Formats: sequence, structure tokens, C-alpha cells
Amino acid sequence: MFSNSKDLSAYLIGQISKNFKYSQYLTFISINEILNAAQTIILPSHKNIGGRFIFLDCKKENSKVAALYESNGFKSYQEITMSDGSTYLQMVKIF
Repeated sequence: MFSNSKDLSAYLIGQISKNFKYSQYLTFISINEILNAAQTIILPSHKNIGGRFIFLDCKKENSKVAALYESNGFKSYQEITMSDGSTYLQMVKIF
């Protein structure tokens, strides 16, 4: 996909997670709403600066989260192994 690229203009969401510590005070927010909000924030920069890709990460063993990302237009790009041995799946969406 990026075989001849030395530089790549992209946006990184990173990992999306939920903190249930204060869940009794919050209403439920779906992953779709979180991704839509992130993309709404990214869109003005995309129009002004450019960039064709949005990246995000999830733990490889969490296939349900990866499936949710895929249902929102992200595709599996590469696996990243951290120094502690944990493996993350990097996913990409093309504007």
C-alpha cells in the first residue's frame, strides 16, 4: 500500500478505550460515535493541510474491537510488537 513512500501525511487516533470507573455518571457512548467525533475533528485539518490516511491501533487479541473498526471503514494494515511482547494491530482508513 505504501511501498514507495518515504513520508506519509496521516492522522493517528491511537487507541480508543473506555473507562468504566465513572460509568454510573455517564451515558453509553458507542464506538461508532467516538470514531465519528474523531473524524469530525480531523476533517478541517484534512481540508486545510491534506493527508489521506487515519491510523488507529488495537490489541491483536481483541478481535471484536478490530471488527468494530472494520465496520467503520478501517482495514488491517500491520502488526506491531512492543518491547513487552504485546502485539497491536494497526488499522488504516483512507479519506
